[in-house]
Parts: sequence; C-alpha cells; structure tokens
Amino acid sequence: MDSLISSERGALASLSDAPSLVFLLERALENLQCGHYTEGIVFLALAREQLVPNQNDLATALDTFLQRYAGYQLVQQTLLEACIHFAKADVEQKACVNDMLGMLPTLIRGSASFDPTFRSFSQTDYRFVHRAAPRELRSADAEAEDATRW
Repeated sequence: MDSLISSERGALASLSDAPSLVFLLERALENLQCGHYTEGIVFLALAREQLVPNQNDLATALDTFLQRYAGYQLVQQTLLEACIHFAKADVEQKACVNDMLGMLPTLIRGSASFDPTFRSFSQTDYRFVHRAAPRELRSADAEAEDATRW
C-alpha cells in the first residue's frame, strides 16, 4: 500500500500544484472501485478542499460519503474483532471436542466398573463415534482405517 501511495504522490507532484477537481474525483473513484478505500478517501478529501461555495450539491455528496465511510470503517473493525474472537473460540471448542474424544475410552471403562448393568460401547460403537467426529479432530489412525475400509 505504501508503494501505491508513493505512486499517487508522484502522480500529483508531476502535475501543477493543485490538481484539477475532476482529476481528484476520477482518481478517488478508480481507487474506491479497486477496493483501495484509504487512497480513494484521500482523493475525495482533497477534492472536497477544492470545492468553491457554489458547489453545494457536490460538497453535500462528498460529506455524506465521507461520513458513511467513517461508519463503514467502524463496522469493518467490529467485524474483524468478532472474526478474531470467533476463530479463538473455534480453536478452543475443537480442542475440547478432541479432549473428549480422547477421554471417551477411559470414561467408558470407568463407568463399566462402577455400574455392572452399564452397557459399554463395543469397538464398533467407538469407531462409529470416532468416525462421526469432524475430520480435523480425528486421529491419523482413524483416517488411515477409513481409507483402507472404503
């Protein structure tokens, strides 16, 4: 992005001291359409500074856009923070599921020793539970076993 900003400054420096309003608006729209919002906003702000008092409609449109962009940035930041929070929670949840899968045989053996009427899982039942786990939580042995079975 720094190189893009440098090239924009170079383009501005090669023109006269004050680039035309049309040039600034065109560059703003080009950058915005390409997703280069920061650069586009810079050009819009520069264009806004060049407006004369009789260009009220354009001034209002630019002010509205710049205000909405500020709101857009806040929403984008909130979304980013939520995504980061979700990614951490997802990793933790997958680790908990993996821990439970690892503890299952021990829990089954422990339950059977305390309750003689407890019906323990057979090896087939355990494989079914293990195979039903999400792919990223399954062990390499289970993956290999499934590969040879199918």
